[in-house]
Amino acid sequence: MSAFPLGGAVYPVTPEGCIEGKWMPNGREIVCQGSDGFLYSVPLDFSDGRVTGGTPRRLTHVRLLDTAGHSWALSPDGQRMLFVAAPPRDSARVLTVVTNYASLLRRKVEEAGGLR
Repeated sequence: MSAFPLGGAVYPVTPEGCIEGKWMPNGREIVCQGSDGFLYSVPLDFSDGRVTGGTPRRLTHVRLLDTAGHSWALSPDGQRMLFVAAPPRDSARVLTVVTNYASLLRRKVEEAGGLR
């Protein structure tokens, strides 16, 4: 975290870092996406003229889908989030390969009674 416009000290919010940080309406915490793909709430302490991030609290039980641009949104009251969940890492990916498609199509047309 740094001052705007840019300049001055830079304060890390979390040890692991986070991206797409959004302020909660209370002004005392940030919601951000961790490097592991989950959303976290990070309480902030503004004492002694500097910003210190507290212990991140995971908010989602699924990872966000890795997309270009903004991948999640926070409602103005901070009560709801909208995001696209990534498929489970252990989910099977199915690829169906059809060979000799023209022959298969011809047979299916004949079985259905031909072209009308």
